[in-house]
Amino acid sequence: MEQQKRHGNWESLRDRLLAQLRDLNYNDSTLTNYRRTLTRIELFMSAHGYESYSENVGEHYFNEWVASTKPKPGSVRFIKIVVHRLKDTLTARKYLKRHNPDSKTCPECFVEQSEHYFDYLRLQGIRESTISLNRRYCFEFLRFLADADVVSLSDIEPAHIYAGFAKSGAPSNFHTAVSSFLKFAYSHKYNAADLSVFVPKPRRAQPLPSVYSGDEIQRILASIDTATIMGKRDYAIVSLASMLGLRRSDICNLTLENIDFDRKWIRLIQQKTNIPLEIELLPEVEHAMLSYLEAATPDNNNSPIFLNARAPYGPLLSRSVYNIARKRILGAGIDVTGKKQGTHSLRMSLATQLITEDVPYSVIQKILGQEDPNSTKHYARIDIEKLRFYALDVPPPSGLFAERLGIMEGGDQ
Repeated sequence: MEQQKRHGNWESLRDRLLAQLRDLNYNDSTLTNYRRTLTRIELFMSAHGYESYSENVGEHYFNEWVASTKPKPGSVRFIKIVVHRLKDTLTARKYLKRHNPDSKTCPECFVEQSEHYFDYLRLQGIRESTISLNRRYCFEFLRFLADADVVSLSDIEPAHIYAGFAKSGAPSNFHTAVSSFLKFAYSHKYNAADLSVFVPKPRRAQPLPSVYSGDEIQRILASIDTATIMGKRDYAIVSLASMLGLRRSDICNLTLENIDFDRKWIRLIQQKTNIPLEIELLPEVEHAMLSYLEAATPDNNNSPIFLNARAPYGPLLSRSVYNIARKRILGAGIDVTGKKQGTHSLRMSLATQLITEDVPYSVIQKILGQEDPNSTKHYARIDIEKLRFYALDVPPPSGLFAERLGIMEGGDQ
């Protein structure tokens, strides 16, 4: 009784959190890890005389635990999650699968202008995924300004832009997001001048896309154990990417509404481009999809088909689809030296295979759901055999160049 009185809200808070996790179908081993951590927090509260749990108690426990145990990164991430979950339960916040780190927050002095900017992007029809990317790098720049004691957009100078660009870990994304934001700031009178012209534009070489041969694709598929639900799911995902060229964003949003098994087609609105796509449902892909759907039926025709294999059993995120493809590529035992591993490489592998079969570029664009004519240039870069055919013969050396070659070869003047 004395323990319950001393800890005030703790017992109720702990029980509510564990009940929520059980309702979300967290497995027993994860729940056991939660209980162990919650017990340590309770002992910590007793040792420090805390009468009830609060956000400050959680921070104090985390900092002292890290300092005293010097834990591995995985353990640090788990304890952070537990502290976040306790905070959410304490404040009755809706369950979040992931918590955004503090690095994704905006300084208070720029909140109003930044929210105005994001509302402006929505009115322009910009997709939420693009707005999310802009938000991340705009906030990165705005936090840099705040750290430099710049608290008003009107006080930004070119030197601040150059310094923020130099510090950014993703210069290309910084250029895109901050240029757009500064153009908005100028057009809406937050700045007296258009400072977007001072955002450096990084130059980078355009490497050839990573591709895998037809034999390697078959080895990847053959390496997947389809005796399990997870294996059936992953096999279907790799098939959609490698045989139909679907992007990972479209794979994770695929529903039964998008598939007509009788007419053998898939029809959807592409997440990246908002352009309709209709593509033939190949027999191999159809078999993979039906095998998975027999084991895991979606809630309804509008629910995403592909689900997490672990609790909470919600729809896969785009990043999860990438991780699945990467895991299966690496697990096939093929040589991935110098190659990326993911759904995009499988998509480009399909494009390369079609090129070798002399399928016209315009048809490949249609299959991959692209309408930008500039994408043809991308295919030309990977059509090595045709590039060899059109290569010009190297003319024989003459003049000073020939003379210098003679010096290099013979060693005399």
